[in-house]
Amino acid sequence: MSINDENRQERPVDKERGPDTRSRFSLQKVDEFSREHGRAFLFLCVGVLVFSGLLSTAVFFLSVRGPEQVLVPEVTGKELTSALLELQAKELYPQIQLRYSGSAAEKGLILEQDPQPGTIVKAGRRIRLVINQGVRLSVVENVVGRTLNDVRIEIAQSAASGFGLITLKEPFLYKTSDAPAGTILEQSPQAGTSLGGPTELTLVVSRGPDSGMKEMPSVIGLSPSEAASRLAEREIGFVFTTKEAAEDEKWFVVNAQDWPGGTQIAANQTVNIQVTLPASWNGGEICSLYSYRLPQTPVPISYTLTAISPQGERTVLITEVLSGGAFTYPYLLPIGTTLSLGVQGRELHREIIEAP
Repeated sequence: MSINDENRQERPVDKERGPDTRSRFSLQKVDEFSREHGRAFLFLCVGVLVFSGLLSTAVFFLSVRGPEQVLVPEVTGKELTSALLELQAKELYPQIQLRYSGSAAEKGLILEQDPQPGTIVKAGRRIRLVINQGVRLSVVENVVGRTLNDVRIEIAQSAASGFGLITLKEPFLYKTSDAPAGTILEQSPQAGTSLGGPTELTLVVSRGPDSGMKEMPSVIGLSPSEAASRLAEREIGFVFTTKEAAEDEKWFVVNAQDWPGGTQIAANQTVNIQVTLPASWNGGEICSLYSYRLPQTPVPISYTLTAISPQGERTVLITEVLSGGAFTYPYLLPIGTTLSLGVQGRELHREIIEAP
């Protein structure tokens, strides 16, 4: 046998030994890696578990600790505002209840509280407060002889407190009498009528003595709103007219009136008041005279003209008491403004100022 044949026969033996050697080397490397890093990995796992346990314990104790404990103050007999301030200082919250009592003088005072003063509770606790709402009206009171303004204020306060049963019917009926203007002459229902529910009170109000004549005030040089107010004080009806202001004239003021100041005119006389308008103005505004014909009514009614800007802002231009006829008012307002004429809380007429 040749030497080459012998080498070929020995090669299979080398191939079998080669893989065995490499496997043993790989296993040794894995064992060494496990010994070096396995312990670190074990410590890491244990550390994570310990940290999680400590964190859970801290959260548990924080959750069961709850709000701070405080002492309930004594607010019985105090006004509601003072009571609320004391409770707020203790981080306590009110739960309001209303109750009528036999004393009108104690209206608005705290009648009861729960929990009682001195009780220790957690901050954030609700404290029940019972508030005195005064004496509940069971019959219609007598308002004859009182002024209309005083009665309106009293009824408005009752309505604001949540237990007002009486409302005033408008428009009011006016009558000429020797009683001062604004004095209530008659009422319906009559005093002493039982209140079974919400009741509307109709009033007849004094216009004051009627001499048949009134003194005309001077309104020259006043703005339209000032002139209207001055004439309304004398209960003199008026209508605005306009003219273009001359170069030397001040515009948007009264420059003429039918009768000079101090003149005696008939009580039912309507006067013309002339207002100067500018010859030119900002291109984004319109200067003109608002005019609307009102229906005739048996008694005077209060009408209000309001300007509503394109952004929704509302401005009262004038309030006038009329029994019908022309409602007029000069204005200088931005284009897009809405003019709204209202009566007794409802809109009677609306128009939008548009570019010419």
